[in-house]
Amino acid sequence: MISYIKELSNRYSKFWLNTTNMGKPENLFSIDFKKPWWKVFIEKKILFIFILSGRVLSRIITTMLPAFITYAVSSKKFSSFGLLFSVWMFAELYRFVSIVYCSKFISSVMSGLKYSSYKFFLTIDPICHSKKSTGEVFSKIERCAYAYEKLIDATIYDVLPMIVGVATVVISSFFTINLKLGLLAFAFLFVICAFNAFAILFNSVAFENKVIKADDDVKRGGVESLIQIQLVRSSFATNEVNKDMEGKNTSYMAVDGTFYISFHALMFITRTLYLASLCVLGLYIIYLVVNNLISISVGTTFLVTYLLGTYDVVKIGDKLQQAVRSITRIKDLFDFINNFGRKTFPVL
Repeated sequence: MISYIKELSNRYSKFWLNTTNMGKPENLFSIDFKKPWWKVFIEKKILFIFILSGRVLSRIITTMLPAFITYAVSSKKFSSFGLLFSVWMFAELYRFVSIVYCSKFISSVMSGLKYSSYKFFLTIDPICHSKKSTGEVFSKIERCAYAYEKLIDATIYDVLPMIVGVATVVISSFFTINLKLGLLAFAFLFVICAFNAFAILFNSVAFENKVIKADDDVKRGGVESLIQIQLVRSSFATNEVNKDMEGKNTSYMAVDGTFYISFHALMFITRTLYLASLCVLGLYIIYLVVNNLISISVGTTFLVTYLLGTYDVVKIGDKLQQAVRSITRIKDLFDFINNFGRKTFPVL
């Protein structure tokens, strides 16, 4: 039974590997470290427009789904319901195809960056390597590769849908429900987003470089001590190395742990503001219903739409933090490479 499952899993993986056809050297994205880090996205602008449009269309339909369903049921027509689900299915298919291409791009950039980095370090004069730590080099390459992945995930899969959801809720409330209600929702969301964005960016600026330095110290000490393990033992320096690594890991733990605690404190304030906005909007909708200014179904539809379209706004700080941290880590490798050294004789 176990052997059959293993065989089945192997066939499954081979099927997808053959389908995606990613295993070709030409699929590696070539990174030029002399260019700005964001040039990677400009060079694939048509692909990015396609990916972004898929996310935007899917989010608009998902956010407005309560209103669309209410209209389809109220019309008492099978054709309205059929049209709704046909458009929804098309949006989901478009979204799936865009995600496939986005996943290919992410893998291409991550693997291409690692290859381009190692290729660069192999061509630099050996004297330059003697002044640098191997552990620090590996640390910066790995951080930068995954930073590109986190940046794309945070912007395309999280921040962009949040912005589209908020815009959809506000615009739809302006034109279909009540102007004052739309302005009130916009005011609340603007305050929440502005506070969260400023606070999280400030928190990231305050801590991120300290986290990078502490992480580099840990990787530098760990890799170098393992590379020179025979020298360490022959000189009876094991205890000194252990104490040094204990101090470096303790420093990293303190900086990284404090960074996340301060971040979650700011997130708690953001969630509190969002709940307050929902409470005020709910009370205002009850007032409108009691005074026969809107119907119960319209008021309920707006609240559900508000929740679907804007609840992710409480997580915008987390995604902005990911984006800021990723950009900082990407720039860190680019700066490190451009100041590492140079090639004075032809190699590769």
